[in-house]
Amino acid sequence: MSFFSKLFSSASIAEQQLQELYVPMLQAMWGVPEREAKQTFSEMLDRAKSKLDKKLPPNMGDVLLEREFTDAKVKLMLDKRRIEGIKNDDIRWWWNMSDLERQIILEFDEVIKLAMFSKHRESGLSADVANQKVRKAFPFYGDPDDKRYANGNDRPLPCELKNRVNNYVRQRANTDGSLFQAELESYSSYNAMIRQEIVRGNL
Repeated sequence: MSFFSKLFSSASIAEQQLQELYVPMLQAMWGVPEREAKQTFSEMLDRAKSKLDKKLPPNMGDVLLEREFTDAKVKLMLDKRRIEGIKNDDIRWWWNMSDLERQIILEFDEVIKLAMFSKHRESGLSADVANQKVRKAFPFYGDPDDKRYANGNDRPLPCELKNRVNNYVRQRANTDGSLFQAELESYSSYNAMIRQEIVRGNL
């Protein structure tokens, strides 16, 4: 088998594995047939592949942590992440994934949020109120310096935090879910609550 054949085969296997992971999740969330879930995943995959940075190695997390001692730009980027509560393990978790995995995670988040936003709009809520409800229901990830849609503690959380946030939310849901939801209601957004929990050392 040629190098390019192996590369194509490897990419196909990765895509199949992602489909096997995300299609059941889409079905469980929306109660849709497998065919419809597969179509949604296919659209997610197409968008994800269009955003891939083929220059990034699969072990980019290890590379970044090594380069921060010799590359001022990398050090600045990681320093800004650490101000947000990011740890080395978070950097490895996010950046050691393939770029396709990262992009699919972000696409999945967008699909879920857009679905909830659309549902609120269809129920008669204004765009502003619908957006506010979505921001209280889900954490938003991206560049913390991006203030186009939110400021202060409502700003996007670094993507590197996603695994820790997921683990924290699962733990709260299993131990004191009602209290967790009540606490969340007192914040301007999910992101604001997460940032406060980081400051308190709970996350």
